[in-house]
This record gives sequence, structure tokens and C-alpha cells, in this order.
Amino acid sequence: MSNGEDSPSRSGCHHATMAPYGIYNAGYDRYVVIAAINSRQWDRLTRAIGRPDLSNDPQFITAGSRARNLPRVREVIEGWLQNFTNVEDALKILEEYEVPSAPILTIEQLLQDQQYLMRNNLIEIEDPIFGKAKLPTTPIVFSETSTKNPEPPPSVGQHTEEVLKNIVGSQ
Repeated sequence: MSNGEDSPSRSGCHHATMAPYGIYNAGYDRYVVIAAINSRQWDRLTRAIGRPDLSNDPQFITAGSRARNLPRVREVIEGWLQNFTNVEDALKILEEYEVPSAPILTIEQLLQDQQYLMRNNLIEIEDPIFGKAKLPTTPIVFSETSTKNPEPPPSVGQHTEEVLKNIVGSQ
């Protein structure tokens, strides 16, 4: 603990003390998550983006120094990403270099994502207002415990009486 000496500030879409670890603008209204916080990952990222010179640059030598120089890290990564009209091409390169990364998907893209669908992350429910509706389930999958709930979300006030009875007690 820092005993209050270290007071992290808001960091938005990026980790406050490690970089690169956040969301990067890939242009064309597309975004990518990149997490390359240890020296091996950083080295692979610099080679993937064609900037191996940054691997040993004192401004970027540690995750902390990269976080302190986050505007420059963002500029370099986003500059590289925006060279691609198809963000999938950039992601393929990052994958080749084993850089932890993934696209940020729109709802429409998510509902067509092969891995998401393969994991059965959509459940169909019968909603009393909307009828049949497909809803996302939690992306966490346990081998012996189901996280899928086939019930529709409660309506406003549906459980008020039950909750109040539990708080006040049945009288």
C-alpha cells in the first residue's frame, strides 16, 4: 500500500498504471483492445507494428513508463491501426505476433460472432411484454454450474412486496 502517497487519477479507457492496456481507436468507427503490459508482450507489439526501435526506448522500457507516456503510446498504436481499412487485418498481425488483442464489437457484430454463438451465449426467453426475445448470457462458463437464466427480467415493481416483507418482516 502507498499509505495515500499514490493517488491514481481517472484513466478512461486505459489502465492508470500500466500501458498499453486499453481501448484504441482503429478508425472507421472501430476499436480494439490491446494489452501488452510486460516486456515480452511490448517487444512483440513493437515488432508487429513495425516499430522495434520502441522496444528499448527509455520512455517505454517498463509498463509504468509507458503509462506515464500514454499519449505517445496511444499516438503510435492508433497511428498504426489507422493504416488499415479493415481492422481484421491489423488483428491478424497482432495475433501472429501473439499480442493480446481483440475487437470491440457492436451488438450487431456480437450477435453474428462465431465464437460467441458457438459458446451458446444467447438465450431465448418469453417476455410478457415483448414476446420471444434473445438475450445475452454471462460470457463466463463453468463446467458444472449453469449461469443461464431462462426467466425474463422482472418488471418494475414486480418484487417490491416480497422485498419489503423481507426488510420489515411479515406482519
